[in-house]
Amino acid sequence: MDLNIARSTQKIFNIKCFHEWVEHSGGITDIMVNCQHNGLVLPIMLSKKKQVLLSIKSGACRNLKYDINNDLISFFGVFDNKEYKVVVPIVSVMSISERRTGLAESFDCLASNISKPEPVNLGERHLTLVSSN
Repeated sequence: MDLNIARSTQKIFNIKCFHEWVEHSGGITDIMVNCQHNGLVLPIMLSKKKQVLLSIKSGACRNLKYDINNDLISFFGVFDNKEYKVVVPIVSVMSISERRTGLAESFDCLASNISKPEPVNLGERHLTLVSSN
């Protein structure tokens, strides 16, 4: 199996399992999406953004599907009181998180076409700042 296919398959299963676990626990699942990937289908009001946070909680979206063969997540979501079809290529998912606790899993920035920030050494503090956002 091609390494990229294996990583993509693992990523979609990680997202699906995380989402199901959060739903079972009564939480709210969000995915952070890089909007600069081909194949992404969003409402026009979101199309010019670099990143969007989408809720995939069962009450916030309808007909959520994980298409393992095509590496896509698709669902119908309501934006500005209208329902839109949303299609998210797995490669564009930067992270998945549980809204109330902040528990999250982030994915390789390179796979999402976003450059990794350079670490900044803060000296004796034994911490490394990787992003100032």
